[in-house]
Amino acid sequence: MQAPLNRETVHFWQDRVLNNLELLHAHYITQRFAPHSHEEFAIGVIEAGGQAFTYQRRSQWLMPAGSIAVINPQVVHTGHAATPQGWVYRMFYPPAHILQQAASQLAGRNQATPFFPQPVIHDPFLMQRLLQLHQLL
Repeated sequence: MQAPLNRETVHFWQDRVLNNLELLHAHYITQRFAPHSHEEFAIGVIEAGGQAFTYQRRSQWLMPAGSIAVINPQVVHTGHAATPQGWVYRMFYPPAHILQQAASQLAGRNQATPFFPQPVIHDPFLMQRLLQLHQLL
């Protein structure tokens, strides 16, 4: 369910079945995130509006609706609305060791923790799958 477009809402929770995976569904209009980083990955989808942000203190990015965000652990970034209506997004915050385990299982041998060189991905099919998974959780 999409958040109303006239007010900010934030819903944060942990999924106990998935080892307390942290999840967020929010609609921000005036929120501005100062430079910060996360210990874990931040992976999510923009459902509506758009978000602009600085990544690694130097590159500027825009995520319109339908975009996927992939922020690597410990990477400094900001965030603010790119449209007057703000942005609605759904985020997963998986610990790095979980993605390392998944990469190792997929490869059939030990792998390093994945590193995503670009923080914005435009893949409508993957975006829909991530959106559906988040809605189920």
